[in-house]
Amino acid sequence: MDDRLIHNLGKLPNYAAVSHPVERITVLIERGVMGYIRPPHPIDREAFNRLHGVTPAQAAAMLHGSMFGFYVPAADPDHPMHQLPAAPDCMARD
Repeated sequence: MDDRLIHNLGKLPNYAAVSHPVERITVLIERGVMGYIRPPHPIDREAFNRLHGVTPAQAAAMLHGSMFGFYVPAADPDHPMHQLPAAPDCMARD
């Protein structure tokens, strides 16, 4: 098995709920499996991920992995593209 694949899979949950990039419905991604699972009934993406301890970076990495392969850099939740920018300091004074 490819070292990058092993590296990425070790950082990912078994499942993550994501927004389908075209249909904009919530679908499930299974770790290491290309494609997605359409749930039998609507689910709340954020509640599912929170319940299962899935971070936003992991969900994004799972989506990329399901589309492009779990060996690509984008399937690593620690990749810089998944890091949220710091929130602006609204209380700062000039």
